[in-house]
Amino acid sequence: PHPDARPDPILEFEGVHLTTDDGVELLSGVDLEVCRGAITVVAGPSGAGKSTLLRLGNRLEVPSAGMVRFDGRDAATIDPRELRRRVGMVFQRPVLFAGTVRDNLRVADADADADDDRLAAALGRVGLDGAYLDRVGDDLSGGEAQRLCIARTLLTGPDVVLMDEPTSSVDPAARLVLED
Repeated sequence: PHPDARPDPILEFEGVHLTTDDGVELLSGVDLEVCRGAITVVAGPSGAGKSTLLRLGNRLEVPSAGMVRFDGRDAATIDPRELRRRVGMVFQRPVLFAGTVRDNLRVADADADADDDRLAAALGRVGLDGAYLDRVGDDLSGGEAQRLCIARTLLTGPDVVLMDEPTSSVDPAARLVLED
């Protein structure tokens, strides 16, 4: 793009506040734009609200005031299931469903009858071999489970991927694969 061109935001936070039911203010007046094709990092100390901000991005939380927009639309007006397919979320602690790695991937795949080649390719993107498809999720290490969750999120074909410390439980070699 031209250096003077304004980036095209896909996710916007405008004057976002989040207060708990007992009056604790978690976020106050957050303004942020996440632009298409960009990598945006939110950094800060523990307890600063980074995870809360991410949860607002795909409507796992709803702002007390202000607005979250996705692709120019108020996120509150978008069906949560549709929004969560377009705004993927990878949590700091991996959340696996019962069953095999294949079962976990099929939960997210828009094509529920996806063949093993497609599922193995998703695993390959995160540095796992297709042989993992038959493994039971409970048998995975923390790092393997985290990479499975990233693969599962990518299978939905999201426009935005929100990641909350996605490499905290993976070894340095796997971290490089994920960063690539």
